[in-house]
Amino acid sequence: DLVREGVDLALRGQARLDDSSLVAVPLMDLPRVVCASPAFWREHGSPEHPLDLQRLPCLPYLLGQDALRWTFEGDGGSHVVDVRGPFRANNSLMLIDAMERGVGVGLVPRVMVHGALTQGRLVQALAAWRTEPRRLFAVFPSREHLPARVRALVDFLKVQLPAAQG
Repeated sequence: DLVREGVDLALRGQARLDDSSLVAVPLMDLPRVVCASPAFWREHGSPEHPLDLQRLPCLPYLLGQDALRWTFEGDGGSHVVDVRGPFRANNSLMLIDAMERGVGVGLVPRVMVHGALTQGRLVQALAAWRTEPRRLFAVFPSREHLPARVRALVDFLKVQLPAAQG
């Protein structure tokens, strides 16, 4: 609760924000990718279709609206996959660490695993399929009496984050 806790600004990565009295400024899109470690793909095989994920241990991000049901869009239409696995977390960094250790398959924002993908610690699968993207929002209690430091930070992030993405 930003107001009760006296927080000036929070960053939230979600598909959409629930209706609230908070102000939400979109900062950047967060397209997500399905990935796992190279060792995991060698042991279990890489999925060729989203429904193949049903046979694999997946690592749900519990704070997402689609934690246990991942939706994919592609030339083959739309598919909803019920996922399950040995590990769940409400922290993306913990999931990425588990993915790198070969625990299972994750669906995470590309920007968070860019380095791991580039360095070969993770390998993407199902690249031809799209998932519902997330957006990064700056969230604050009110535009009224907005501290100059908050406005400056939001303006800075609106420019820098999309530029860093690509």
